[in-house]
Amino acid sequence: MKIIYRSRTDHKRQAGGGSEPVLQLSWNNWDDYGHKTSLVAHLQLVDGERQLDPIKILVAGKSFTANYFEKLIESGWDGVFPPPDTHYISNPSGITFYEELIAIAGQDAALGAAETLHDASLLARVRDNEEALGLIALSEFRSSLLRERGSQRAFNEGWKLFIGEDSTVEDFGFAFQDRDGTIQTILFEFGSESLLPHDVSLLIGPNGVGKSQLLYQFVEHWLQAGGPPDTGFEAAPSFGRLIAVSYSPFERLRVDTEGLKLADRAVYQYFGLRGRNGPRTTLSLDHAREAAVQSLISCARDDRRFSGIKAWSEKLWTLHQVLGEAIQFDFATVEVPATTNRETFQVALQEYHSPLVEIPDVDSDGKAITRRFVRIDHDTAGNLNLEAVKRHAKIVSGVSLFRNGQILEMSSGQRLFSYLVINLLGSIRRNSLVIIDEPELFLHPTLELALVTMLKSILAQYDSKAIVATHSLVLVREVPRDCVHVFEHTDEGLFIKRPPFQTFGGDIQRISTYVFGDNSVSKPFERWIEEASKAVGGRKELLARFAPEDLNEELLIELGDEVGIDDPAA
Repeated sequence: MKIIYRSRTDHKRQAGGGSEPVLQLSWNNWDDYGHKTSLVAHLQLVDGERQLDPIKILVAGKSFTANYFEKLIESGWDGVFPPPDTHYISNPSGITFYEELIAIAGQDAALGAAETLHDASLLARVRDNEEALGLIALSEFRSSLLRERGSQRAFNEGWKLFIGEDSTVEDFGFAFQDRDGTIQTILFEFGSESLLPHDVSLLIGPNGVGKSQLLYQFVEHWLQAGGPPDTGFEAAPSFGRLIAVSYSPFERLRVDTEGLKLADRAVYQYFGLRGRNGPRTTLSLDHAREAAVQSLISCARDDRRFSGIKAWSEKLWTLHQVLGEAIQFDFATVEVPATTNRETFQVALQEYHSPLVEIPDVDSDGKAITRRFVRIDHDTAGNLNLEAVKRHAKIVSGVSLFRNGQILEMSSGQRLFSYLVINLLGSIRRNSLVIIDEPELFLHPTLELALVTMLKSILAQYDSKAIVATHSLVLVREVPRDCVHVFEHTDEGLFIKRPPFQTFGGDIQRISTYVFGDNSVSKPFERWIEEASKAVGGRKELLARFAPEDLNEELLIELGDEVGIDDPAA
């Protein structure tokens, strides 16, 4: 694969045409605290071009890579790599850079490109190249080429792509400060060789024990935005993107990367009821609606861009499959103004049916109107002008699901569940980590089970993992005991423990007793029995007054204990 640097004065970039892909690098002025090493990357193909993630190149003794290349060209260099008499090393801003090259050009071409670019991961971890190791030891390599999470993962995991070894989210420890100010370390075990699924890890316990506080510190450390002393990841995390989801109005996770000096802002995605409104963070359901619309469009865009990467493609198909298990629907849409027409959103009109869907409605004054929607699914997305859809979409309407030609009426829980699925698929990348704070706030038990099914399906497809802070016993029953972290606060402080029994497929009551101490907490119905028994002269008299249809096994046991009935049901 030919690699060239295109000078700022060269305005003749060709959009494809050659028989072999050409990787073109060009000027970038991004400043990493005194070092400007980033370059824009485009892959020139026969049928056009593809923009890749930026790549960083550190030239020994130089603080501004693009400026150095410009001077080389002024001195007669034709821009074709490798640059003459130059000691350099490179690292992409994300591992996707080489994943795309492999998908488009093949393993050998991508390996050749990595060798020509002096890729740090390949030269240090596979080739053991002495010159590369010397450049990696420079402080500017750490401060610039490894400053962000995506580039750190590219360096730690990228070499695996060139030898055919899969990368995955591995076990890791995280030190956090609990509510008493004590530093604790929690170990997340995702790499178990057990047959049981280890893709979801749970934090469970009563309110106020510090589950959400841990997640907050987790996000801050991931973004390298600070945190209490002696806290953070024990080693560089093996995941490349963090996705945070919380529809609680009380959580305080960071809603975006505003104010942080990050070149790759997609390294963190937040979805919830909070969002930025100018300089302020506000609480509104509109934030959830807008995120769902943007995520649905992102699913379609990713299906196009990463069509050659198996682990990234077919998001819209996956959306229909996993969401369809919980909510029966035909397709997803976003609403657009009724004045827009087919030509606004569709390319090659003669080849496809219109993606527009119209339904009659009435406005607030009772006047008959027509509402118009753009269908976005596996069948229509390839022929959509996604920028036009994004530009015209009525954000406040959110994403609407259609069934039998009509908008599917959903409960608030179903709607937020659908948003959660759409948001995850719109933002997830291979080797992502998803954190979800108290999803049961809006889910009934059936949807709680659907959540587990959905999570496991999506996580498996994208080699990703999840951490869920919850009170849900239904969720605990779906994960093995070494993925369950029970938070218990006592007079001696916070203890994080694991159940002494297998929780996967376990008994709900046994789990509840261990996690929440139900055996030591009087239940309301027990207090009612005690008071009612006193009022009528004892439990035997109370039992005699019950109608048969009002009794169940637990009531019979409670009443039978005192009156000496060995088998209350007999």
